[in-house]
Amino acid sequence: ATVPVGTQPVSGAMAPDGTHFYVGNATCASVSVIDTASNTVSATVPQPGTPVGIAVSPDGLRYYVTNSNVNLVSQFKTSDNTTIAAAVASVSSPAGVAISADGAFLYVTNGGSSNLQMFTIDSSTGALTTNGFIGTGASPNFPGIAGNGNTFLATGRTFVANRAGALATTGTSGPSLTGGTLRANGASLSLFTPLSLGAGGGTIDTNGNTTSVTSVVSGTGALTKAGT
Repeated sequence: ATVPVGTQPVSGAMAPDGTHFYVGNATCASVSVIDTASNTVSATVPQPGTPVGIAVSPDGLRYYVTNSNVNLVSQFKTSDNTTIAAAVASVSSPAGVAISADGAFLYVTNGGSSNLQMFTIDSSTGALTTNGFIGTGASPNFPGIAGNGNTFLATGRTFVANRAGALATTGTSGPSLTGGTLRANGASLSLFTPLSLGAGGGTIDTNGNTTSVTSVVSGTGALTKAGT
């Protein structure tokens, strides 16, 4: 089916349950909400600028839109397409947007300032609060959330956890250390996800931070601690 939307559609995001698809219309400053059951536009949501990136929260309750020409990230409820709160400022030419697997953080690439901006998502309201920056290469466009985190727990590799929920990126089977290193890159992390140790075992590097493992650790391999 072909569904007419606004002019110059440049981005899209699907709701987790597949019931709605969100389309950013660049030249008419709007987002078209498509009902996938009928393949019709159920709502047209005005934006403060040129929408470039869209992300829907993992629980399907909210969606977020980068508005590149006005350096803003707008935020909406999926239930009625009303704003959660006023749009929040990004640094320069926000483009891509992604949400962590646990729905706690939102990441925006700032093409004009060559960094990735992190926002905390309020667990009750969904409202955004800026939470720092990570330098990138020149003119980053679109971020992505890893779904195969166990790749970085293999021999010769390092999985860097900025927060305890980062291990959710290892998928439904959970994290499995097979010779790699799990580095705690945040203060006072409590790793609550069960860990499995393969034959190669693994290392937890505290990186100078206070780190605790509150989960079940199973498997045949050895677990080594590094760091102070």
